[in-house]
Amino acid sequence: MITSKSIDHSNIVFVFREKGFAVPESHEMLAVYTGEAAKGARFVEDPVMRSKALTLPQLQLQITFEGRRLRLDDISKEEPDKSQLIKNAGVIYNALCSNYQLEGFGFNFDTYFRFNQFIPIKDLFERNFGPGTLQTADLRDFGFQFTLDKSKDDIMEIWFMKITSPLELAAHINRHFKREKLPGPGDLHELFLNCYNEMDKVVGDFKF
Repeated sequence: MITSKSIDHSNIVFVFREKGFAVPESHEMLAVYTGEAAKGARFVEDPVMRSKALTLPQLQLQITFEGRRLRLDDISKEEPDKSQLIKNAGVIYNALCSNYQLEGFGFNFDTYFRFNQFIPIKDLFERNFGPGTLQTADLRDFGFQFTLDKSKDDIMEIWFMKITSPLELAAHINRHFKREKLPGPGDLHELFLNCYNEMDKVVGDFKF
């Protein structure tokens, strides 16, 4: 049984069609937020990688363009219902990307779950790989990956899970929506919350 859940990191990623897309100019990125919101801002550019990153400490936000991808990272570690990530995503998207053709978007969450019973990490490992390996080594952690194709909803999910202690499991989810139209702010925020909350069901069904 899950006894606690804590978020370590979250972001939203937008992917645009290559044709007609151009990474915004540096001054355009710097102009999105001014005044107090821009206090302490740090800007880094790598022309070779076609990447630009703007960190805004006052907003606990990092804006990164990588080729035709826009990634917005919430560095506050706030729970999604308190996070300003989706609100800021709407501002940034409208200011910098509204003229480009969207190909899809997605969310990433890194979250820690704790349980009220010990996870038999050694037994789980030996069920899959046999006991031989652990005769000469100590097992520090154990994880697995799987992908869920939800084509009827235009969704693809990639999961990574790692048992990090006898009572703790670290879980990462990347939920990608293949959609050419961005939902309104309220609907986008609901999708964001649903992604985070629905992790509980998958992790809660973990049999050990």
